[in-house]
Amino acid sequence: MKFYNLCKTVLFTLLLFVGISPLFADKIEEGIIVSLETKNREFLDGENLATGIRIVNRGNTPFIVDTYGKFKENSVKIYVRNASGNLLFPKQDPKNLTRIMIMPGDKQDFFVNLNEIFGNIPQGKYTVHALLTNGDAKTSSALVNFEIVKGIEILRLKNLREGLVSNEFFNYSLMYWVRDGGEQLFLRIDNLRTGQLYDFVQLGNLVRVAKPSIRFLPQNVVEVIHQNSRDNFIKTRISVGGDSVVLLNRDTVLNPNAIKEAETLRRATEAIRNEESKSGGFLKRHK
Repeated sequence: MKFYNLCKTVLFTLLLFVGISPLFADKIEEGIIVSLETKNREFLDGENLATGIRIVNRGNTPFIVDTYGKFKENSVKIYVRNASGNLLFPKQDPKNLTRIMIMPGDKQDFFVNLNEIFGNIPQGKYTVHALLTNGDAKTSSALVNFEIVKGIEILRLKNLREGLVSNEFFNYSLMYWVRDGGEQLFLRIDNLRTGQLYDFVQLGNLVRVAKPSIRFLPQNVVEVIHQNSRDNFIKTRISVGGDSVVLLNRDTVLNPNAIKEAETLRRATEAIRNEESKSGGFLKRHK
């Protein structure tokens, strides 16, 4: 009986050790530094969640995939948690983040879109970090906070997009948000039939004096005009005929109000000159 109890104790200890051993996994040598940074701390709902990962080798040995033991593979995995601490499950593995090789004193940068890995992430607050593994050894970047916000909608229009197979109604929403100390304008396009986001476009700096406008042109071309400075407007034309937006052109347009003011001033100046020429000029009329 004592032998039986002893066996149970040993077995339980082994199982416990196996269960917790990942917590005590080897750490990749101190010379390998992993960092992660999101392009913004606040993203609008539907915007690409651009993220950069940098791996630096400050050691004296190459960081490579070797041909033996625990070094046969290495990779970077990205972990995102919501405000409740729950992990988001990836829809697909990130590209180009396996079989990494970095020589001593060198570095590598990787750029990913979190939407491509995790699908559409709902509005809310999140943390993200990258974990580099080399066999059983691991090292992690610091946690980075980011938030997905709704944005402030200033215009929404519905229009029919002509397709080769069938026509579909799309919603075009102009929204703005403060970023990098200035207000930015964004265009969100949703497919009303499928209820899915079609595409998302950042249009640039916004001056909220004149209201932005959307105009629908033939052949599925959409034109957006918005004010980006005191005297200038930006006219952006995009095509929505394919699987995603195609930028056709972006042109600077003079402020239409400034053009009207200049034209009014020109006409007034010409009228004064004509009047002066008829009466002999200002000095002659006041002698």
